[in-house]
Amino acid sequence: MQALSPIEQRRSPARPVYLKEARRPSNHCPQCDEAAFGPRSSKHGAGGVVIHAWHCTACACDWHTSFQPLLV
Repeated sequence: MQALSPIEQRRSPARPVYLKEARRPSNHCPQCDEAAFGPRSSKHGAGGVVIHAWHCTACACDWHTSFQPLLV
């Protein structure tokens, strides 16, 4: 067994990082990651939230995204 250096002993345990999910654009399908051209529909929700409905032509997945626009 090899002794750990002081730096290795202080290193925190590895934590899972979900980079693909965090960096996937909202117009990419959550199942197959195929890009959709544009939302199927958009509507305004409560509090000014904009909700987009998406559809993937590659795998027939439907998903929704939403965002709160900045009002100036």
